[in-house]
Parts: sequence; C-alpha cells; structure tokens
Amino acid sequence: MQAISNPVALDLSREARKTITPNDFVNITMSREKELAELREYGIWLKQTSVAEGKAEGKAEGETKGKEQMIIMALRNDAPFELVDIMRTEAGITDARFAELKSQAQHAS
Repeated sequence: MQAISNPVALDLSREARKTITPNDFVNITMSREKELAELREYGIWLKQTSVAEGKAEGKAEGETKGKEQMIIMALRNDAPFELVDIMRTEAGITDARFAELKSQAQHAS
C-alpha cells in the first residue's frame, strides 16, 4: 500500500473511520438477533389484537344500530307493545334510549 500524503485525503480517511460503525456494535446486534425477532413478533401481535378489538367494537355497535332500526320499524308499523318490549330487552336498550327511539319513530311517520 502507498502512504497517503494528500492532506485532504487524510482528513477524509479520518472522517470515514469516525462514521463507520465499530465491529463490536455489529457483533452485539447480531448476537441479539433472536431477541429482536421476538420483539418484532410481539409488536405484530399487539397490532393485530388492537385491530381485532376495534373490529369487534365496531361490529357490536353496528348490531346495536341494526336492532334499534328494527325497533323503530316495529313502532312505525304498530307492532304489539309486547313484541317491541321483547325486542328492546333482548337488544339491551335502556328505557331512556327506548323513549328516544319512540320519538324518532313518531317524527319519521
């Protein structure tokens, strides 16, 4: 090898040595590969469970809205009160919400 005598080249080589990652860092990272893979899998699992929970909440909300629409339709079509009351209790709708649904059914008619 030739010795570098250009001062600019010497400065560049010093800067290059500073920016190159030491081998120890690479070796430590490679030795922790299994640990990092487990951490990655855990992150993926967390993301999937949060998405699944969000879908379940959305589905439950949609089902409740559908049940409320069915009650409104029953009220509009003068269904027997016993039938509407059974629908209300099965849907888990409170008395206050049921009063709101009655009001919606009367205003829509």
